[in-house]
Amino acid sequence: MLKDELQEFAHRVIKEAQSNLVKANKMASGKLYDSLEYNVSGDNERMHLEMSMEDYGTFIDKGAKFKMKKPPLDNILQWVKQKGLRLRDEKGRFKKGGQKSLAFLIQRSVFEKGIKPTLFFTKPFEKHFAGLSDDVANIVASSINEETFKP
Repeated sequence: MLKDELQEFAHRVIKEAQSNLVKANKMASGKLYDSLEYNVSGDNERMHLEMSMEDYGTFIDKGAKFKMKKPPLDNILQWVKQKGLRLRDEKGRFKKGGQKSLAFLIQRSVFEKGIKPTLFFTKPFEKHFAGLSDDVANIVASSINEETFKP
């Protein structure tokens, strides 16, 4: 019974987080969407819930400020290519410099302004956590540690 409630909680959080990614138009490759998953293990004496996603999902959820080091250009360039973005001039024609120049501009902007939080995962987690029984809430709370994503 506890295991079923724990699995239902995790399932609802993941499905709503995936839906939030789609609504927020935060799907370039679909890699983050596909990486959202959970695992419930153990028995009634000691259950454990693990929820995981691509590392960069935390930046999309919580946002980020870059103080000392710029974000990786390779990741931004890959995103620019996936989106098919290119620079244009005042007349709408494609400018020289291409996608790498655009990636440099985006990198600088992210470094200066940061990444705005979407809370695509945090909001459904907190919403569904509030509706859990005390027993299941304790299992979920004890599963959160320093190395995992913490809403």
